[in-house]
Amino acid sequence: MTTTRESPVSNGVNVQALLDAREALASAPEGAQFTWRATNEWITGTHSVSTVEEFFGLGGEQTHKSTFTFTADHPEVFAAEDNGATPVEYVLVGLASCLTAGVAAVAQNREIQLRSVKATIEYALDPAAKSHFASNAYWGLVKEVQVVDDHTVRFVTKQPWPNLVDSASLTNSLMMPAKALKELGPAKLAEKPIGTGPFKFVEWRRDERLVLERYPDYWQGPADVSRVTFRFIPEFSARMAALLSGEIDVMKDVPPHAVEAIERSGRAKLRATVSSRINYLALVNLKPGPMQDVRVRRAMNHAVDVDELIKQVLKGRATRMCGPLAPPNVDYAPVDCLKYDPTRARALFKEAGIDPSTLTLRLDTPSGRYPLDKDVSLAIGAQLQRLGIKTNVVVNEWGTHLDKIKNRNTGDMFFLGWGPALHGQGTMQPLFLADQTYSSYGNNKALDAKIARAGTLLDPKTRAEAYAELQRLVQAEAPWVFLWQQHDLYGVAQSVEWTPRADEKVWMYDAKVVAR
Repeated sequence: MTTTRESPVSNGVNVQALLDAREALASAPEGAQFTWRATNEWITGTHSVSTVEEFFGLGGEQTHKSTFTFTADHPEVFAAEDNGATPVEYVLVGLASCLTAGVAAVAQNREIQLRSVKATIEYALDPAAKSHFASNAYWGLVKEVQVVDDHTVRFVTKQPWPNLVDSASLTNSLMMPAKALKELGPAKLAEKPIGTGPFKFVEWRRDERLVLERYPDYWQGPADVSRVTFRFIPEFSARMAALLSGEIDVMKDVPPHAVEAIERSGRAKLRATVSSRINYLALVNLKPGPMQDVRVRRAMNHAVDVDELIKQVLKGRATRMCGPLAPPNVDYAPVDCLKYDPTRARALFKEAGIDPSTLTLRLDTPSGRYPLDKDVSLAIGAQLQRLGIKTNVVVNEWGTHLDKIKNRNTGDMFFLGWGPALHGQGTMQPLFLADQTYSSYGNNKALDAKIARAGTLLDPKTRAEAYAELQRLVQAEAPWVFLWQQHDLYGVAQSVEWTPRADEKVWMYDAKVVAR
């Protein structure tokens, strides 16, 4: 029996293909093979490199149309044909995963070797590297990486891992060239990275700028833009001034109150997208303090008026979250919101034996990393004052903010965003287990076990039920004040055509320069 379906894709990761692949695997008998083959033919228009090539550190995605064919005979087969020249194959046999790719010419005349994939993953898993990518939330489930030949690498996992393909498609798998990694080490390599995409590295000055120039022999054709400079401008007002003066062409995180000014400027236009990134206020229970008590954490959720923050601070440019996952996440299930209710908050504080008027809390926030992050944090402090809670808002430079989180040196609360948040394992494991780098909550053995189990489930229905239960349990634990799904607002010069993506990746190969 064979079923065929048309699945057009435009400027986005083919999420449906991944879901279909997962479903096909789940229905296969034990020991059956699962294969996803895809060949690419670029249609007319602007293209960056394919999603699969992102696995090899090229970045980008493809614009194409696919026809998927399911064959119900044993072994189970899932196939996609695009009638092009770049074959891609995923093979899962038992616990083993195999990815095969044929790749055309690459930048700087350096052939992509899958030994680089092996070297990068082994570096991440090496205890001496002290990388958080060694945890099960990232690459810790990999038992062995086998190089079959110059175009085939096989991942052998410690247990069933349905999110392997999902993980490989995100930024967890930016590959480093094996020879340079060995000879230079990751720190030196980061200073002068070796790329394979449409741009060549020119210069990097930490906290100032990254400069790239067009690679004319790129296999999909040269970029329209000859040179790209990424500048580090942390303050919203400074970015805004640079855009309106013509100093920069693309501005990230336009303040919502400045949208009208950009639209009326004649120099720039607004480009917006609903991001997969979530924003939340972490209530830290990994150290002594009031947040150890779940009643206090729930009280904090009832004390913060999230709807007011969205309306007044963000001018409606956000989508409220009621639990740890948002709708773009494939494992999302709805939960009831912990609504703003000062009376309920006071009652919960009383149950916990705490007079909120005696509380003095510290809230750590970055400034300029997320849309109006500092302003939101200050507004949260003002809302908590309504219950008598004194909040000291500490504004950190971004690097300092991350260091505080990693070293468990934040206050009782901290503001953070997480993304791209596209599958359940990619949020639940790194953020709700005590030993994870960016976690603020943990040491819940029952929850730990359920998170570990959910990450191994191949059957779609069982998996959906497991993640739905997890979202209810996490919300009941109130490890965060659940805030919102971020909306990304970009200011783009009138002379540039460019469309933002939900995963926040700024692919300048897609940009076009137009006549002023």
